[in-house]
Amino acid sequence: MKRKFNRILALLSVSILVILSCCSWTVSAQTGEEIMFGEATIKHNGKVSAVLTIENEEEPEAFQCRLNRTIEGYNKNSGDDDFVTISEVTRIENGYKIKLEFRRIDKVKAMGDFDWKPLSTFVSFADNRKLIEDYAKGNWSNTWSVYYEGEGGSVQLAKKGEGQTEIHPCNTNGEKQDVSELLSYATNAEDSEKMFLFRMVDVGKLTSIRISFPGTIRYYAGNNAVLIGEDTLEIRPTEARAASVVRYVTETNEMGKEEIVKEVLLDEPIQVMLGYVIYDQSMSTFTVVGIAVGIVAGIGAVIVLAVSLILKGRKEKKLCPCSTGKEKSALLVGVESVFRSRGWKNIVKNRWLYLIILPAMLLIGIFCYLPMAGVLIAFQDFDLLEGIGGSEWIGLKAFEQVFVNPSTANYMAVRNTIYIALIRIASNFPVILIFALLLREIKSRKARSGIQSISYIPYFISWVAVGGLANNLFTQDGGVLNNLLNMLGMESISWYNEPRYWWVILALSSLWKGMGWATLIYMSAMGSINDELYDACRIDGGGRFRQMITVTLPGISNVIMLQLLLDVASIVRDDADQIMAMTNNSPALDNTTAVIGTTLISTITGGGNYASATALGIVQGLVGLALVLIMNSVVKKTENEGLL
Repeated sequence: MKRKFNRILALLSVSILVILSCCSWTVSAQTGEEIMFGEATIKHNGKVSAVLTIENEEEPEAFQCRLNRTIEGYNKNSGDDDFVTISEVTRIENGYKIKLEFRRIDKVKAMGDFDWKPLSTFVSFADNRKLIEDYAKGNWSNTWSVYYEGEGGSVQLAKKGEGQTEIHPCNTNGEKQDVSELLSYATNAEDSEKMFLFRMVDVGKLTSIRISFPGTIRYYAGNNAVLIGEDTLEIRPTEARAASVVRYVTETNEMGKEEIVKEVLLDEPIQVMLGYVIYDQSMSTFTVVGIAVGIVAGIGAVIVLAVSLILKGRKEKKLCPCSTGKEKSALLVGVESVFRSRGWKNIVKNRWLYLIILPAMLLIGIFCYLPMAGVLIAFQDFDLLEGIGGSEWIGLKAFEQVFVNPSTANYMAVRNTIYIALIRIASNFPVILIFALLLREIKSRKARSGIQSISYIPYFISWVAVGGLANNLFTQDGGVLNNLLNMLGMESISWYNEPRYWWVILALSSLWKGMGWATLIYMSAMGSINDELYDACRIDGGGRFRQMITVTLPGISNVIMLQLLLDVASIVRDDADQIMAMTNNSPALDNTTAVIGTTLISTITGGGNYASATALGIVQGLVGLALVLIMNSVVKKTENEGLL
């Protein structure tokens, strides 16, 4: 029974993947007395709702367990946990009805390989052009990752073998087309023309698949493929010889326990479905509705503007009824009143000033506000080639990785950013203030200027140079600190492999580098305090410490609160350049020192998850804004000035 069920699950697997192929289809297959069939519809954005029916006598709990394992396997092999989701499983006579929800086909990598792109984009890759040419020559050679009911496996097809026929492109009349002409046509194809490539291997005894595309088919190619209608293609499998087949299947051993067994088969006869379809995708309902709404909104805006001008014109005519000559319409009077308004006259009067600032306004709009549209990437599975318009929408999934799942790199980056910032504020803020107060108490002007100038020097040293100094300081063999520890009879410490020290090291290095420069604002504020206040304090018997407490600190309290506000607002701001330079790219420190900035850099340069990187940037900006607003209101309640 389990052997039969494995075959049925293999057929179900193929059905699931083909559903994702931008189509609406019905599939029927037979294995002994078992029959499976299904119906599904795909939207223009690639999401699919499907209903599959399978005849099976297994108990509901056992069936549900095996189905869950299969779906989890597809998601695991595809790299995400929601490419295939089970919406509902219903027991029916002699079997089950399964409702499934799917994501896009080109994201699924579990039963061969699939691709779905605009035609012109697809053929822009040399490998894809060669693939079409190889198919026409009968060369099917490739290796695919395939999921079986156990853990997975792979199928490798030879360059030439039994059943490997030539796969030529055909037009809607079934006439073979020259490959070079097709590729030439594809290079300049319209944006609405799509290419769907399917490569399904080891499909068991699946007899046929009917694929209905959301548009009109222009060309198709496939082994045993027949055009049924202008938007429907029927595909039947072909037996081919596989150079090797590796399967990990679940079997029951002599002890009655299930175990995963690896099967390596050579020269194995398998059923395959290979081919591609080029179709002109029709306009989606969402696009049609969007265009209609845009047109209606535009017309409505024009009507509202015209009505407001007419009302304004009627009001003007009532206020000044003594008009001479031909009577003007209320609309014309309203337009003229706009050009007679004070605002328009002010623009005309200062037209040269407005003209001067126009380039700056354009630059700000183009480079500051226009790129804000890029925040949409945070809600998409963004693909550089498809752009914002063609990438798949995934909603708040990227934000869930930041706030919900503590095991993700994004969550760790946010946590480390906040912890390092809090340690930096707790250590740097009071030390810098105390240093500024002590510096103020030095009577000798030359000594004060000398100490202040020396404290400025580290600020002008780049973090790259500081990273080199840190390497000399913390290197395990020959490092200054370890040499000192050895002189004291202590063992050396592998600083770059000990994460527990680095939050403090980063905070202290930030203090050393910025302390002198940060005192400038305090020294400037102290210089504005009236000397008569110090004289009055001395007359009352106040010493140097009392003068500091009763005169200096209250005199610079507004600056202190402002600096505290800025420090709190920087809790989610990280010094990525400092961390990258000082940690020496040690893998052992990644979980401790990876912050938002370093995560963004590694994600973007590695061509990784753009949605995740954008979501981190949005979180960083919004949290920073919220902290500024909250702290600003707190500062104002202390009778000090805030930023806003």
